[in-house]
Amino acid sequence: MSSSDTHLDWQPALGADGIVGGLDDIDQCVQIILGGGYGSVPHHPDFPVNLEQYIDWPQGQAVAFIVRDARAAILKYEPRIADVKFTVKHLAGAIELTTEWLPKAGGGWQTSLVRVTKSA
Repeated sequence: MSSSDTHLDWQPALGADGIVGGLDDIDQCVQIILGGGYGSVPHHPDFPVNLEQYIDWPQGQAVAFIVRDARAAILKYEPRIADVKFTVKHLAGAIELTTEWLPKAGGGWQTSLVRVTKSA
């Protein structure tokens, strides 16, 4: 039985064979929303969130904007998440977000690590 037979929500796995469902599907959606490349979806120019713009900002100024924009995007585009919190780490030419999210379906907090880099 495949995941599509056991999960209402599923999608093809990115960077791997097969599909993802359940919490793995939500995790993959978080990865796409936060690190998918702003404006990469035709006819949906504000998706996913534009965190690249904060990479070169001073850390003290950027963190509040990153958390604000990331939180708003997750809660807007992923209805299966009840709450979300972030830890932001600035790296050379990148932002790393440790994203903790609580599924509406129950269970405990889940963690996704997302790295945002400037696109070429």
